[in-house]
Amino acid sequence: MAASVWSSPLAVYVFATIAVALALVEVALPTFGVAGITAAVMAVLSLWGIDARHHEWWPFVLIGFAFALWVIELVQGSKGLRWVASGAFGVGSLSFGLLSSDVGTVVVAAS
Repeated sequence: MAASVWSSPLAVYVFATIAVALALVEVALPTFGVAGITAAVMAVLSLWGIDARHHEWWPFVLIGFAFALWVIELVQGSKGLRWVASGAFGVGSLSFGLLSSDVGTVVVAAS
């Protein structure tokens, strides 16, 4: 039962979103590694959930692409990439929710 909760589509998506957010915090405000280590743990949990339930993995490529664009924007100080990154994150999020046929994930991804 516990494995099914941790690998549910909503949990996988939330873990991935927290991983991206904390990794961006680590890039923007370098800490003692707390945000980065926690981001890595969340990413591993997300990957474990994808593998455990054989979820579609390709929407997370878009989420990773969005993360890369946000890092470039943070490092270079440009503002032009944020809309492309937000669009890629949104499309990846909604795609994962729709492909997993999970209403909760779609609602969370759309909000």
